[in-house]
Amino acid sequence: MIRFITKQKKLKTILVGLGNVGFNYDKNNNKILTHSKAISKNTQLNFVCAVDKNKKKLIEFKKKYNVKISNNLKNSLKLYKPDLVIISVNTKNLYKVAKSIVIKNYIKFLIIEKPGGKNYSQLKKLYQIADKKKIKIYINYNRSYFKKFHDFFKVFKTNKNFKSIYFYNRGFLNNCSHFLNLIFFYLSQPKKIKILNKGKKFENDIQPDINLKFKNGEINLICNGNKNIMHNEFLFLSEKLKANSNSKFDEIKVMKLYKSRLIKNYKSYKKHKIIKLPHDKYQLSTNKEIIKRMLDNKKDKFKDANLKVLKLYQNVIKKINVR
Repeated sequence: MIRFITKQKKLKTILVGLGNVGFNYDKNNNKILTHSKAISKNTQLNFVCAVDKNKKKLIEFKKKYNVKISNNLKNSLKLYKPDLVIISVNTKNLYKVAKSIVIKNYIKFLIIEKPGGKNYSQLKKLYQIADKKKIKIYINYNRSYFKKFHDFFKVFKTNKNFKSIYFYNRGFLNNCSHFLNLIFFYLSQPKKIKILNKGKKFENDIQPDINLKFKNGEINLICNGNKNIMHNEFLFLSEKLKANSNSKFDEIKVMKLYKSRLIKNYKSYKKHKIIKLPHDKYQLSTNKEIIKRMLDNKKDKFKDANLKVLKLYQNVIKKINVR
């Protein structure tokens, strides 16, 4: 018996937004850090159009990728009727743009730049509309879609009396949300939130120092405050192991606690493993993993974690305003 394997039809894809993550970060290098390059390199996607209000960006994009361009989203959606739309606009406009797209009958999938909206109610509303329209939404938290990286964070659930510090800068929603998305896959909302320092804003984003108490441990979120230094680093310590990342938060060194053979009742940490992200091509890897989940008809398992990030943000804002 001969089996015929039908070739998967490419997904017609529109990119909305040609900012840093949409276009700028890798336009002058060989890395794959943007949606533009990731879409163009993904053989499962048919890159039909890029949309932005800035004509200068559109011309620059067209010259590099030779893909159709537009400064009118409504007309582009009507003309191309895409299967997939990737939204990479600034946080304050994510909801407005996504809502205008998710109501279209021909849309099957949405990839929205993190955190998916500027507050909890916006993202919750988008999920509600998408569920009714049977559209799948995925939020672009890169690290969450790398299985080995994501699986490590189960230690926050399985270890008792853990202590962790996460250093971040350039905004709570912009950068700290990456770490929170990973831990909230395994943890519920904290039992107690304490604002240690309100901090100064980065653009329109808050940057407080915060202590979060959970039933099995605590986490301190500490803002570096220097917007010119890349500093997204965590330390984890428990009775069984310790782990820390590098300052780019793309590599984790894990050390386990072992009994000493030389000294009685003495223990020491020894290197167990190192977990790395494919840093130079992480957006392409993220893109492929999300597309795989789409085509396998799998729900986004991070939906609850995505909502928890914005729920915490909402609660932190309330605490800051009360202080």
